[in-house]
Amino acid sequence: MQKNKSYSLLNKLIVRTSLISLLLLIVSGIVISLGFRNDMGEYASEAPEDILVDLILSESFEHVYWVFAICLIFLIILIYITVKSSLKDVNNVSEYVKKLDINNPISIPNLKAPKEINPLLDSIKTSFQKMEDDLKQQREFIDNAAHELNTPIAILRANIEGMKNDQTKQDLLKDLELIENASSQMLRLSHLEKFKVTKEEKADLVQLIINLMNNSDVYKNEIILDKNIDQLLINGNKNYLDICFKNLFDNAISNKKGNSKVYVSIDNYYNITIENEHSIKNINKDTSKSIFKKFWRGDKNKYAGSGLGLAIVKRIAEAHNAKLTPKIDQKTFKISIKFNSI
Repeated sequence: MQKNKSYSLLNKLIVRTSLISLLLLIVSGIVISLGFRNDMGEYASEAPEDILVDLILSESFEHVYWVFAICLIFLIILIYITVKSSLKDVNNVSEYVKKLDINNPISIPNLKAPKEINPLLDSIKTSFQKMEDDLKQQREFIDNAAHELNTPIAILRANIEGMKNDQTKQDLLKDLELIENASSQMLRLSHLEKFKVTKEEKADLVQLIINLMNNSDVYKNEIILDKNIDQLLINGNKNYLDICFKNLFDNAISNKKGNSKVYVSIDNYYNITIENEHSIKNINKDTSKSIFKKFWRGDKNKYAGSGLGLAIVKRIAEAHNAKLTPKIDQKTFKISIKFNSI
């Protein structure tokens, strides 16, 4: 994709205005110089042409052009200050639009701006309003779809539970569990789009991770925890952080290689790292950018999980102003998440 060509409006206005001013000053100087010739009267008509030209130029530079040079310098400075001051409101509009968050209610006030860019502002307002309406409809659809799926899923489960206990029943229950998980993850992701952490909420990351491991035999067997701190308080929502780390642990366990372990480390700089040897094929330079996309799976031919787990992790991290850093090579799958201190 080609980049849009851009230019500095301020520089363009200054250069063009300065050139016009310089041209006007030169023309004015020429007119004044011709006036000198008329004032000379008969001497001008009798003097040789080369002497006359030298005389006019010397008189002009001595009495006129140095004044013009000083005026030109002051004029350029005045133009710069005036134009920059005029564009201040445009910059304010740009800064305001830059800070808009699509996950929050969008409201663009009547900002002070030059009337020349009012059509652009109106277009921006209309575009943001349309985006907000589209997102609202998308969230409503996902909510409704997830809720509507509950009834047929419950009926399926009742019918499968009534079957004789054989391998077919176990396979169907396993597939149904995947459908239930996908439905709940879709609903959770939809709710997360509107989620914000309040200032009053506090969570201890060390205790939260320890509790997760103590409540799961799978985590106890598969995860090795390394910590050099007993408490790590942040401004965070405990329930959503539970979901965040559960998804990270589940992803690491599902992608780990053979009987290898998942290593989780916590340091006193608010960094938490989940690292494991993985069994993912076709790793490339774009894998790290893709893992947080919705419905991403390490193995395209292996249907395990909803493919929404890491997308949910990303949204929870954003809500907590935490930074996610994935690092994936042919052997190791590593995700670090850095929180802010209180």
